Parts: sequence; structure tokens; C-alpha cells
Amino acid sequence: MSEFIRSLFGDSLSEAVKSPVFIKIIQSFFIMLVFGGVSFMFTSLIGKGVKNSQARYRAVKYVNVFFSVLIIVCIFLIWISMLRSVAIVLSVISVGLALALQSVILSYAGWLYIITRKSVKVGDRIEINGLIGDVIDIDPYSITLLEIGNWVKGEMSTGRIVKLPNSAVFQHHLYNYTHGWDFIWDEISVTITFESDFKKAEAIFLDIIKDYAAKYQEEIKKTIDELGKKYLIYFKFYTPKTFVSIESSGIQVTLRYLVNAREKRMKRDEISREFLLRIGPEPDVNLAYETRRIVKD
Repeated sequence: MSEFIRSLFGDSLSEAVKSPVFIKIIQSFFIMLVFGGVSFMFTSLIGKGVKNSQARYRAVKYVNVFFSVLIIVCIFLIWISMLRSVAIVLSVISVGLALALQSVILSYAGWLYIITRKSVKVGDRIEINGLIGDVIDIDPYSITLLEIGNWVKGEMSTGRIVKLPNSAVFQHHLYNYTHGWDFIWDEISVTITFESDFKKAEAIFLDIIKDYAAKYQEEIKKTIDELGKKYLIYFKFYTPKTFVSIESSGIQVTLRYLVNAREKRMKRDEISREFLLRIGPEPDVNLAYETRRIVKD
């Protein structure tokens, strides 16, 4: 074989083929080819065999991460003998790369922080740097969100997919709507006239929300008890409650209640519609609006 290579390309190429560097390159390529092929085979089988989309996503992610780490470790073991002889050169190069790839390194560090601290996972609804969305993917460099809000009111999906660098978890406050539990507090306020019966308005609000609250009360109580073991969380009450305040244009009645983060818009719509229907036949509950009086001498 060496004679054939020498006859075709001369002695210089023949010697290059025999060199340890060339052999290690071939070995590295072989490792990537074999493990890459096995990884592709596993992900294909998972794609065909696992029907649940969330389970399929997680399984494919785990397989890809496992084989990626395996390839890196194997290639490192192949090249480690040569790395010792060029340690000084590599240290200089690494300093330059650290400066040039600062944002990439920071994003990778953010990814390690996310997977170790479990502050964000696929399926969570988060807000970071003014951007709200549902997490649909997390890779070593970015978080992929299905955007919520923006020009669409009521925290509904815009349909846009947004890539956010993982480094953002170090640079901005991270708000997680669904970390530990899926409920958030929401409030609906209406202003009624000073002549209206505000107690009746309160009773209508509480009667509308009571069935929804009863549906999730046990789940909410159990979740709060579990969170209390990990965080210093204390709710004086977690059942729906009304508040009354005096405003310039009337009496403001506010309903405060716990709602599933992804049902907020729909529940608000349902409560508002039902409230309007309930007060229709009530002569002593009337909505107020801002008015101005002009007095002439």
C-alpha cells in the first residue's frame, strides 16, 4: 500500500500518511462516523416507536447528548498523547479563543446552569428581558421560545419562534410561570356606580368562580404544601377573594383568584361574559364610567 501511494504522490505524501497525526485524524473520523451512525439509528427508532411527543423529544435529546459526550471523550483520549507536547501552544490559543468566543462560552455556561439547577425546562412558560414565551427547546447555546404576548393581548401565542442565548440567564431576571406549579394569581376589576349594591357584585363574582376554584383546590393545596418544603412560601389564602376600593368614578370591585397559567385568557373571558349576563337583570348593580360635569354660573 505504501509503495502504491509513493508511486502516485511521491515520498512526501507517503510519509504524511504514515505520520501519527494522520492516523489520529482517521481514528477520530471513524469514531464520529460510527457513533454518529448509531445515534441516528437510535433517534430514528425512537421517532417511529414513541408516540407521545414530549417523551419522544426528551428521549431524542438524551440520546444526542449521550453520543456527543461519548464522541468528545473518545477523540480526547485519541489525541491526549499529542496534547501534552503542545500544551503551551494550546494555552495561548485557548486565551485567544476565550476572548473571541466569550458569548459562546457564556451561553454554554448558561446551559450547564439550566440543566444542573433545573431553573428552566421544556414546556415552561418564562419571561426574560421583556420576552414571554413557552420553552419548546433547549440546546447548549440557546433557549427556543414560542412567543407569547407582544402585539397579541391576553398572553396568547403570536406564532413566532424566538431564539434566546443561554447567557441571558446570567444577564437578566428570569420569571418562570410554571416552575413547581402551573398556577398564577389573576385579578379582574369592574367599576360600578356609587348607588350600586357592591356586596351583590362581590357575591356574583364569587358565585361565578366557585366551581372552577373547587375543581383545582385540592391540587393547589397539595402543590403549595410541596413547595413549602423547598421554598419559604406562605399564602394567607388561596381561595378566590374579592376586594373593594373607592375610585373617582365609582366603586371598584376586584376578584382575585388562582388560575392555570395557560388558561388565564380563556378564564378571564369566561368570567367577564358571565358577570355581564348576571348583572343584566339586576337593577341595583350598574357599571360606572368616567363622567365630567360642567357647572355654569
